Amino acid sequence: MKRYLLLILGLPISLSATAQLAPSERPVATISPIATESLTAKRSLLTTDIYKDTVRLTNTAVRELYQSNPKSLAAHRWGNRLRPVGPVLAISGLAIAYWGLRGTQENGFIRGISTKTDPYPADVPVAYTQRSAPKLLAGVGLLVGALYLIEWSNELTATSVKLYNAKPASIRNLVYLKSIKLGLTTTGNVGLEAKF
Repeated sequence: MKRYLLLILGLPISLSATAQLAPSERPVATISPIATESLTAKRSLLTTDIYKDTVRLTNTAVRELYQSNPKSLAAHRWGNRLRPVGPVLAISGLAIAYWGLRGTQENGFIRGISTKTDPYPADVPVAYTQRSAPKLLAGVGLLVGALYLIEWSNELTATSVKLYNAKPASIRNLVYLKSIKLGLTTTGNVGLEAKF
């Protein structure tokens, strides 16, 4: 019962509190210019480009826009730092894997085929290719790591756009009650008077 009574008494107080504030004291909802500017991230083969109203932005322009949002700026910088590393590692991985698969030409001897008439034949010279499994695995590992870095750099760039476009939570204006009186008001009427 007390809760309902407080709710019934508190509702008119809260409504009258905002109505009695002078126009200069009333909270004004403002929209920052940052929230109205929206960016889009478009993915190409190896990179993610940032567009604003169908215009591709340069890295300098993006950094200038991100100055007001440190998280977006940090994500964009890390994305730009990782972007050239991925293709270099991919090319290195392909080269090492090719080197391991190509192998080296070697010469050796194998035992000849024995027959009943010649149980101990002479060794036969042969040429063969010796391939390196560790080089092949290292090349494949570098290639997989490079693809991961390329995806991560693109994800960081797209995340920077999402962080920039995210609207910050609205700041709530708190009103503190200084005093409340029930009875005769200063104008001579019977009612509730509250000062904030």
